[in-house]
Amino acid sequence: MNYEIRHDEYRGNGNENEYRHGIFFLPLNKRDDIIQHLITIREEYKVSLKKDIKFAWCLKNYKNKNSQVIKNNLSLFSHLLLTQNIISTPIFHITPKDIYKQKFEPYLEIRWMFGCKFVLFHIPDNHKELNKYNMSYADLVETTFRMWFKGWAHSFFSKANPINITDFFFDGHQHHNWNINIDRITKWNFREYCTFSDKCKIDDSHIENRDEYSKLIMSFVDNIVWAWAAKFKKIPDKDKILYSLNWLYNSLKSREIIKNYKNNWHRSISVSKLLVDDGNIKFPDFFEEQDQPRLF
Repeated sequence: MNYEIRHDEYRGNGNENEYRHGIFFLPLNKRDDIIQHLITIREEYKVSLKKDIKFAWCLKNYKNKNSQVIKNNLSLFSHLLLTQNIISTPIFHITPKDIYKQKFEPYLEIRWMFGCKFVLFHIPDNHKELNKYNMSYADLVETTFRMWFKGWAHSFFSKANPINITDFFFDGHQHHNWNINIDRITKWNFREYCTFSDKCKIDDSHIENRDEYSKLIMSFVDNIVWAWAAKFKKIPDKDKILYSLNWLYNSLKSREIIKNYKNNWHRSISVSKLLVDDGNIKFPDFFEEQDQPRLF
């Protein structure tokens, strides 16, 4: 199946120097359907398709339209990763009138299987301990992206379920001081079931310079990356914006997503982190003891 790869990053909220790669595997034959769902969600809340919706502060102001759109986007995301037991996912816009009448009808129902995959790779010190390898910051970002992209392209897919990659999309290149180098990402030997289109290229335009539909997808991936960062930091979520991530979170923590082929999201998502300890690169348990909950 043909896929495009959408990448977004999280670099903390200004108080921390950390980095998270968010890598979204998007099948081309489902892209138009996903875009239409994103349009439907925006239109329900009368939010412009051109707007770049940011996650920041959405957990503190549920009544804000951005918060509602993001909550619905996360419900969509959870469904897109389903690998079996496909059921419809209802999406609601609950108004005071609905509450008064106690009548709740979804404005959108998502059906069928999409085949999307997602990887979150956390580098707590934002590559600081990797500086000894005498690479630029852009080199380090490209290298750590390649490590996890390649590893999970091999793990998510197989000879029976091959992948052909047509394009990469990165959210801008300005902060790297140069364009993303496709050769650094694709040059290493990939297994025979992971191939690249002859015309495969990287689009690392800033979101402001993208077309309307590409903006929708990049904004969607940005919401996903930031939502997971908030989930793992245990940021208070009294209005349950992140509710639809709970099943995925619990399946990841128990490792059921990897171990149990009957899990509804079997091998469709991975979360991991990289640490450098006394010069040695390690990949510790992502769910080791976390810090106490803190404000966003």
